[in-house]
Amino acid sequence: MRKPNIVLLGCNFAGLTTARYIHAVVKDKANITIIDRKSLLTFVPNIPMQVLANINPAIDLQFKFMSF
Repeated sequence: MRKPNIVLLGCNFAGLTTARYIHAVVKDKANITIIDRKSLLTFVPNIPMQVLANINPAIDLQFKFMSF
């Protein structure tokens, strides 16, 4: 029997957290795919600290998505 496919739209904090919780429940019984318009996530909560440390947050706080 084929695994069901679960598709999540949006890959910011809510999408990634939802994927983690779904994965914890279904384990390897389903395929989880996350789709987003962007290929990276900007970690917004650290921007003030980066600016105060004289570091460019546009370079340092972006994380590229990858396939597992």
